[in-house]
This record gives sequence, C-alpha cells and structure tokens, in this order.
Amino acid sequence: MYDAIMNPSASRRENREAEEPQSLPEGERDSVSSEDWKPPIFALSEHVRKMKKLGRGKAAKTENDSSAETPEFNYKGLVVRPRESPYETATAVPWSIAEGRPVRTHLTAAEILDQEINRFAEHVALTPTESQIRKRLVRLITSTVRYVWPNKKASIYAYGSTKTGLAMPYSDIDIGIDDPSLKDEDTTVTQLQERMQAVYDKLRSSKDYICVVYRPEPVPIITVQHRVTGIDLQIIGSGKQGSQEHIVGKYLDAISNMRALYAVFRTMFGMRGFVDPYIGGISAYGTFMMLAAALNRRGVPPEVHHSPSSQLLCILDFWSNFNSNVSGISIADPKGNCYYFKKSHFQPPLSPSPRSQQTGLKPGVLVRKRVLAGQLRIGRYRENQPYLLCLQDKANPNNDLGSSCNAIKHILETIKHEHRNLKSAMERHDALAEDGQVLSGDASFLLPLVGRCHEVFAEQRERIASQADQLPSRTMQKEPNDQDAEGLM
Repeated sequence: MYDAIMNPSASRRENREAEEPQSLPEGERDSVSSEDWKPPIFALSEHVRKMKKLGRGKAAKTENDSSAETPEFNYKGLVVRPRESPYETATAVPWSIAEGRPVRTHLTAAEILDQEINRFAEHVALTPTESQIRKRLVRLITSTVRYVWPNKKASIYAYGSTKTGLAMPYSDIDIGIDDPSLKDEDTTVTQLQERMQAVYDKLRSSKDYICVVYRPEPVPIITVQHRVTGIDLQIIGSGKQGSQEHIVGKYLDAISNMRALYAVFRTMFGMRGFVDPYIGGISAYGTFMMLAAALNRRGVPPEVHHSPSSQLLCILDFWSNFNSNVSGISIADPKGNCYYFKKSHFQPPLSPSPRSQQTGLKPGVLVRKRVLAGQLRIGRYRENQPYLLCLQDKANPNNDLGSSCNAIKHILETIKHEHRNLKSAMERHDALAEDGQVLSGDASFLLPLVGRCHEVFAEQRERIASQADQLPSRTMQKEPNDQDAEGLM
C-alpha cells in the first residue's frame, strides 16, 4: 500500500501492459513519452533556426509569408514521462531507505526525502573507474583533434561538468578549442569551419567513434559517441570557455546541497530528453542556473536552505508558478540575487553604447547598466513564442540561456505535475505516519521524478566498468601521442 502512496505508478511493474498511456492515472492522461514529444519540437527548432539564418532574426508570421504558419508554435504543454526501464523485472531502488525490503519508520516525509536526495547523489556520482575512463577519453579526443588541427599552439581542453565536478555517468564530455590564430573576422568563420570539418572527417574515419555529427552553424559543433563505452562527447570551436565554470563554482560554494539537487534535476530532465538544446531542450549550465534562480532569488526564507527536501520543493514550486509569457529572470545581479524582469516589445540597437559614454562610471554602476541593456536585448517579446524561457546569464548579460529552449512548455508542465504529485504523496505519508508506516522495498518519493534511471543507465555503467579491466593500467595513465590517438580503447 505504501509503495502506491509514494509512487502511484509503482504497481504497474507487476504488469508491463499497465505502463501503456491508456492505463495512466487521470492526472497523467495528457502525457507523452520521452521520445514522442521530440519530432514536433525539433521541427519547430529547425524552423526557428532557418528563419534566423535568413536574417529575419525571428520566426514571426507576416502577411506575405505563409511558410511561417507552423502549428507547432502554439503547441500544448504536456507532461513528459521518464524513459521506460529495459528490465522486465524491476530491481531495488538504490536510493530508497527501504533498500529493497519492507521496513517500518516513524520518519516524516521530509526526513525521508532528505535521505533519498543525498543517497541519490551518491548513486549517480562517478566511481573511480568511471572518472578514470572519462579522463582517458579526454586525452584520446584531444590528441585526435590536435593531430589534424593546423595550429599546434591552439588550446584544446575539457570544460563544463568535467571541470566543475558535476559530471555524472551519463553526462557528455565537452571539449573546447581556442585558436589564437583565428583573429581576422573576415576569415575566422570560414577557417574555423574548415578546420572543424577536418576534425569531423578524422572522427568519421576512426574505428573508435560512432554517431559523428557536424553542425557548422551558428557555432561549429561536433557531437560524437565513443564506440566502446557509449560516452557522448561534444567538440565546440567557439574560443575560450571558463567564465561559466567560475559562476557555477561560486554557487556550489554559496548554496548548500546544490550538487545533490543538480543531480536530481539533471537526471529528471535527462530521463525525459530535455537535455539537448539543439532539439529544443536546455543545456546542463542552463539547468544549473534554473536551480540557482529559484534558490537565490529575493524573498526566499532562510529556513528553505535548512534541508535538501525543502530546497527541492522550493525549486519545484518556483517553476510550477513561473509565467514565462510575461517575465524573464536575471541571475546577473552584481549582488548575486535573482529577480524577475518584464519582457518588452521594444527592440534595442544591437551595438553597445560607445565606451566614451561609459568612462568615469563606478564599476558597480557599469555592471548594472550592462545587465539592464542585456535585459532589453534578450527580453524581447516574441509574437509567436511568447512562452520562451528568458534566463539572463550571469557570466554574460547578453546571453539568454533559454533562447533555444522550445520545449519549455513541456518542461514547465512536467515540473508542475511532479510537484503536485510529490506534495500529495508527502502529505499522505505524514497523515498516516503517526503510528509508524511500513515502507515497501521499492518505496521512494524521488522515483517519479528521476524514473528508473538506475535500470536505464545500468548497461552503460557496466560497459564502462568492464572497459577498465580490458585496458592495461599503464594506458589509463599514459598521455597518448598524436600518432597513437586511435586504437587505445
């Protein structure tokens, strides 16, 4: 009984047919699988990119343009279900305090959720073997890129979650290329695309990689998967990265439990396919900043930060009630606070104010002016997509972290649904827990959010673990030369 209270869909595992949409509870009828939402949103994302490439700057409908009449603009936000487990028989939930066997507890729902969040973060943390394999892949891919890159002084480096320590077993590896020889604006784009094309050709001809894709615009990006481990990598040729990593580090130090909370939300989004901005999802950094915006905004009571469960509920509540049609969110305040700003119909000039108008200003005043100017640029109201998330980047006030998040209606609807169900489950538990409550072995408040990710990603984690046994220990530590970049794994 208690298993059904904490996880209404748990009983479906007794009968696989019960997982079909027609058997879902009433509140989940307007839902879609983690794959079925992607085609229409990807088509919308492609349409928007096409319009921007044509110099329109927006995919807006005009009287003489019938091509802009795409029904996907006004799509209905649906609850997206997590990926289904590949297992026919369910396995124990690793982060459940029941640990696979019925137990009686007098703990409150919040106390149980606190433990689950921390246990979940431990479960998805990289093992020493997984960390070593990922370091090895960084050396392998950087050597392959350097082998074909003409400027040997170019900096080729890992960034993102690999550097911040937020990487999970199913996180991709981000590789950046900073080539100081590409300074001439008239030739930089062409040269960079040609050099990235050479990297793409090299990876395509390698036996070590599969699923190699090159997207030359707007920023040259290559995505690739390592054949043996199944780990995804992304190579981006947009110069030096690092300012965002600094911001992430500051929030990790300032806000308690941020690592564990990020693990929950990144998995929640990943299990639903929300993690690819090219399709219409949101980046890992954007996800992190969504948490920072909710927890670091003005007016958050100090007691919220006393426990991870209260922080989780605070984040879910914030995004459940956020109206993306009207407001944007800034996390670029000099004092570190996050706050709303209204979207505007005003289109500001693209060029910044001359430096002559900025001389003599105090640093704090200058930062605020740049933040406000950035809000005018990124906070423009879009007629066909008023719902787009507008999230001002603290690392760059002119960068909108939600500009390509065309699936935001699905994301917010899913958050609202999971928030409502979690609160109900916790209330039911506390109403029955006075005399002690028996937890079934699979009971978990967190399970509906993150899904059966321990089963979905089990095969990949096993592949990575077995790879360490196949490799000699010396090759795990040896820095490969350009000539032996291939065939090491």
